[in-house]
Amino acid sequence: MQRSQFEITHPFHPWHGRRFELANEQHRWGRHWLDAHADDGRLFSVPVEWTDRTTVDAYVAISAGRSLFRVDELLRLVTLIDGLTAVEGGGRAAPDGAATAPASARRANQNVRSSRTPTRGQPRRRRPRRGVKEKTPDV
Repeated sequence: MQRSQFEITHPFHPWHGRRFELANEQHRWGRHWLDAHADDGRLFSVPVEWTDRTTVDAYVAISAGRSLFRVDELLRLVTLIDGLTAVEGGGRAAPDGAATAPASARRANQNVRSSRTPTRGQPRRRRPRRGVKEKTPDV
């Protein structure tokens, strides 16, 4: 009985183009993985997408290497950059060209204060600790 083999096809993997005997096939961490033994006998795993055992992605086949990024990947990148600029407090131009308010102003609008929260300049009332009687000022 001949064991199944696979080839690593990921272009940046150090073992690109090498064939390995399949030791195990599992579904871990939300992905399909192939296990094999390296030259020194250690077991290693690669995602099935990095091998010749995966089906060809239609986007990759149609683009034929002309497009480096997918639209959904670019949209995730925009979301990531927006999150980073919001942390720094800078504003960003809206898609229609109008400037948006800085992130600090947007956060201020989201955090509407309740009537119990003191505003600036008003001292906070402190609650007494449990088991400790509140001291009354001598008049």
